[in-house]
Amino acid sequence: MRGGERAPAADAWICEELTAYIVEADRRIAKFAQTNPVTRRLMQVPGVGPICAASFYSIIENPHRFARSTDVGAYLGMVPKLRQSGTSLHHARITRTGNAMTRSHLFLAASVMLTRSVEQCAIRDWGAALRARVGYRKARLAVARKIATAMLSIWKTAATLCPTQSVSTPLRERRIWSPMQTVEMRL
Repeated sequence: MRGGERAPAADAWICEELTAYIVEADRRIAKFAQTNPVTRRLMQVPGVGPICAASFYSIIENPHRFARSTDVGAYLGMVPKLRQSGTSLHHARITRTGNAMTRSHLFLAASVMLTRSVEQCAIRDWGAALRARVGYRKARLAVARKIATAMLSIWKTAATLCPTQSVSTPLRERRIWSPMQTVEMRL
């Protein structure tokens, strides 16, 4: 062996130790998500698992600091960057401010919802229609932003998700949210 190279046995030992550490960390996160009432409610959203729920819970901390649930998309950097010059307005890529790990977890949840979820869900149906119009990447971003908004609404109102609520329900026909009622969202 040349200087700086490791033996194959050392590499195998490192891989085994890392795998054991990751399995234990996943187990602890799943246990936390199942025992915490907020994360347990957040996992009702299709595509959201224990890691995504725990990540969202840890980065938001206090849901009442957001005046509107839709503000969470900007906080996590999932809104387009605006470039203005005179009378022209250009929408660039997303701002990517906020926590990158939580944003990636939400993107993964959106990918699962768009591609693998078989549950009937208004967000998934809306995302599938959007995907046909604008493409997968933009639809995934929009669905991730909707998931974040839905998760914050669920957390703030201490309610459960009604996944089959129509996306075309006007605001005036929507139920007023109160704790322990079903959240019916306009998507």
